[in-house]
Amino acid sequence: MNMSALEKRFVNAEGHSRSVANLFERRLRHIPDVSPGMRYLDVGCGNGAAAARMATAFGLEVTGVDADPEQVRLARAAANDIRLGAVRGSVRFEEARVERLPFPDEAFEIVGTNKMTHHVPDWSAAIAEMARVLARGGYLVYGDFVFPEWLARLGRRVVPGAGYPTVRGLEAAADAAGMAPIQWTRGLVTLEAVWWKPGPPVR
Repeated sequence: MNMSALEKRFVNAEGHSRSVANLFERRLRHIPDVSPGMRYLDVGCGNGAAAARMATAFGLEVTGVDADPEQVRLARAAANDIRLGAVRGSVRFEEARVERLPFPDEAFEIVGTNKMTHHVPDWSAAIAEMARVLARGGYLVYGDFVFPEWLARLGRRVVPGAGYPTVRGLEAAADAAGMAPIQWTRGLVTLEAVWWKPGPPVR
């Protein structure tokens, strides 16, 4: 499900963009071994603010993807404006859907996403696809709304073009992908999690 013009105005506002970047930076600090040069994938990168922060704050090699070509255009323009490659890390942006990420297996040490899966009807497949491109020993950093089981069932009937992640469903999807939680914070209507994909790093 694509964002409406009103949603885009909200998510692209400077204050909201800064807030999302702060969230990503805080979540990455739950990871014990983040180091410059690690490959990071931002799924649903929007205007690229969070991806840019991860490149500059941690020195990561960041790839941002979004299904919306307009958002990708904004992200590329912002990256060019601040010359990220000359600052610390690097960042690039591509148009792609989370259900079909154009990357080989185990291509990234960190995959991050924020409030994206509720736009994807088959959000459990999105979790599986993000896990596929995550390297062994890597981390999936996740945040989104979660729905009670009854509301998710109702929502799928009323608005089938949206996604309705549930706590139990997320636990099952992560388990099926072979990932283990290392951080888990449940809010009233949200969930933040960091999952680890066991195994020795491929680098």
